[in-house]
Amino acid sequence: MNAYTRRYNVRPMWEIVPARLQAAMRRAGVNQSQLAGKIGVTQPSIARLLRGETKTTRAMDVMAAALDTTAEYLKGEVESPERQASEGEDARPLPNIDDVEIDEIDLAFGLGFTFIEDVPVKTVRRKFSRSWLRMFTDSPASQIYCARGLGDSMTPTILDSDILIIDAAQRTPRMAEQIWAVSYCGMGSVKRLRPTKDGGIKIMSDKVEVSDEVAYDDELHILGRVVAVVRKM
Repeated sequence: MNAYTRRYNVRPMWEIVPARLQAAMRRAGVNQSQLAGKIGVTQPSIARLLRGETKTTRAMDVMAAALDTTAEYLKGEVESPERQASEGEDARPLPNIDDVEIDEIDLAFGLGFTFIEDVPVKTVRRKFSRSWLRMFTDSPASQIYCARGLGDSMTPTILDSDILIIDAAQRTPRMAEQIWAVSYCGMGSVKRLRPTKDGGIKIMSDKVEVSDEVAYDDELHILGRVVAVVRKM
């Protein structure tokens, strides 16, 4: 907000009005947790919008659809919360509230030790069915990533170019059967992990020709657990 808008109390029209969001939630009969679940964000994200701490959200249209209102109403551009068609036109179709977008990690985040930075590069956002994702994880969409496999160190479990669904809300290895997306010494990898008695983490491939390695201290950073593998047929 610039000096003019602060001085004259002019609010940019793309910002959500907290009172409008609260009114729309009352009208729809949903609480913060219910709305968060419908649009694939966390409850604190809704709370920040209601307090005015956050002004915008990428889920604006989906939020409006879930509340049976319009983005224009939530932004204070129109007074009526009802969806109305323009003269001579049908009302805009509602967005599919089962759809959710998640970040795709760059292809260099590979199945072998392909180089990446500690924080993976996010390229594009991919649309998935929220109900389909719920078969694998209950984490919010903001904590879910997808990636395409690169390499063969996890064959036959994961093949080159398989699509991986990664849950970043899970970062503590507990079972050797689980597969994790990690950064090891600055290199991207998808491996099985197992804690060792001396405080290290054993990094294991499914391909028998690939030797295990052991990471200590800050050598290993876990992005999340691979909760699904999608393969083209």
